[in-house]
Amino acid sequence: MPASPPSPHALALPPPTPHPTTPGPRALAFTTLFTSALTHTLHRLSYPAFAACFPTPAHHTPDLLHTLWQQVTQQIASRSQREFAAVCDERGVVARLNELEALVSGGARRGRALGEAAAGRDSAAEAPVPPHRQAPRTVFLAHLAGQLARTQARLVARLEAVRRANEELVARIGAQRGEMEGLVGGWRRW
Repeated sequence: MPASPPSPHALALPPPTPHPTTPGPRALAFTTLFTSALTHTLHRLSYPAFAACFPTPAHHTPDLLHTLWQQVTQQIASRSQREFAAVCDERGVVARLNELEALVSGGARRGRALGEAAAGRDSAAEAPVPPHRQAPRTVFLAHLAGQLARTQARLVARLEAVRRANEELVARIGAQRGEMEGLVGGWRRW
């Protein structure tokens, strides 16, 4: 019996998720952003600006001051890189950014699958509106739906209890009226 060809959905395997220590695209962008910001900051610490802070050594020993400036900027760069790496390792930034990447790509795959499924349905049926495109009131009420349902159930139960109590009061008042009419009728006969 010949095997049937696999469906196109079976061939579309998700991209492999990076290992927690291997930086994914977001982690690489994050480290690139830090490196770019540090480089830009160190370029703002130019030698003329540094020399203006030390006018006497700049006038008498400019070569020594230039060497000192280079050492200071290199020291700042290396310490900043080490501290950044230590904070990233301590907080597990690469692993968390890789998890975020997996969540985002999984959501995108599900969105595409929903889009394909919606395309296969009747054109009269509307595709679901993503939450970020809904009105704030709709999203707010969706978050409160569980609490509102519980509160409504409690209020309906209290309302039902009050209704039963009112019915009992009406019956008692009716009985008392009947008793009063019987007593007043007894007085009249006398």
